[in-house]
Amino acid sequence: MKKLFLAATAAIAIAAAAPADAATLIFTITNIGGEDRGDFSFTLDTSRVPDLVLTDSVRYTSGIQVSYRDVPGAGTGVATTGLSFFTGRQQGGLSLGASGWLPIGTLRLLNTALITNASFNTALPRGQNLPVFRLGTFDVSTTAQNSGPRPFDNYRITIAEVPEPATWAMMVIGFGAAGYGLRRRRVAYTLA
Repeated sequence: MKKLFLAATAAIAIAAAAPADAATLIFTITNIGGEDRGDFSFTLDTSRVPDLVLTDSVRYTSGIQVSYRDVPGAGTGVATTGLSFFTGRQQGGLSLGASGWLPIGTLRLLNTALITNASFNTALPRGQNLPVFRLGTFDVSTTAQNSGPRPFDNYRITIAEVPEPATWAMMVIGFGAAGYGLRRRRVAYTLA
């Protein structure tokens, strides 16, 4: 009876389809050029409405800019840490600085659009829109503006989802089933 109950519970847990709903993304920025030192990472809740959305911005030559303030883990020594993702100029990139703007010495990475233009079709409160981030690993480079405190350098950005609870549940059930199978295995002894 106990085996039947465990099998039924495992079957229901696996069969119950939970939507892929990873709301938190992990951004890992790694220096691959060797000039700068100090890799960093931060997390961003994708359901969070951006603090600033500029479309067809003159600053980024007919692109989109999305900025967030106070992002955990993105400290650069400024009081208010901000991140700006943008498209348009040189495909796009990421700026890290005070309130999403660029004081001297902040990091600005170009050459890859990390958000999609098509993501700005869903209206949100305050007349702003929710961006959709591209997942994967991208090679980017710093801009010439960083030549003062930071020389031109290359970076690798990895954007990954934090697994949702359903994924963790299936993994725990799988480990439990493997452990149960190993525990129940009988060792055959032969007498000589």
